[in-house]
Amino acid sequence: MRRRELVATAVPAAVIVVGVIVKWIVSPNAVRDLFRSARAFGLVVVVAILWLGLTWLLWKRTSAWVRGGVMTALSIVLAVALVLPSLRDTEVVERRDDIAAARETTDDTMATADRADPAPGPSTAPAAPVHVTTGALVGIDHDATGAANVFREPDGGYTVELLDIDVEPGPDYYVWVVPGRDQSGTGGGTDLGPLRGNVGTQYYDVPDGTNLEGDWTVLIWCRGFTVPVANATQDPV
Repeated sequence: MRRRELVATAVPAAVIVVGVIVKWIVSPNAVRDLFRSARAFGLVVVVAILWLGLTWLLWKRTSAWVRGGVMTALSIVLAVALVLPSLRDTEVVERRDDIAAARETTDDTMATADRADPAPGPSTAPAAPVHVTTGALVGIDHDATGAANVFREPDGGYTVELLDIDVEPGPDYYVWVVPGRDQSGTGGGTDLGPLRGNVGTQYYDVPDGTNLEGDWTVLIWCRGFTVPVANATQDPV
């Protein structure tokens, strides 16, 4: 009897411990997020309370083998949910030939002379996107490479290009533009929507009325853990 009770308790706990160890090995930054984020830590506490409550309920109403089987199955599901987001890259490669041409034109122009951006307006609006700012993507307690570029569209709106990015995978990432340099929070910023892929090149429309003049930061933000993932301070091209 005592042996069955020990197995029913130890096996589910061992699965969770192994899951945490694997998570720490493959993505130590994500584990640290649990302690940096009040929301994430609160979620862990809630899950732990529910886990103990279910264990107590099953202990009262079922045998050790039934309790062990149910809790082991549940622990496997939790371990997979914990580890899988850190192992799975989502590659999304989008094409905007007009923006690629504008970026190449800007690079060629910068090699020969300084370039002045025309002011947007009905009479001066260019027939193609204009590359206005750029910045290297830098990880914030996460691994990240690539670049973020801002283009002014012919209609006066803006598009953010995430170019050749490779960001440490994780859940619930969003793209923001935030006023100021080297920003790591979303205060005063504009949400551009979910990050479609942590690897590749993607384009995000900036909502009408957002004027990206002056100092701005393109920010990748983890909404689930409320922590920054990476940013790119924008400098004029």
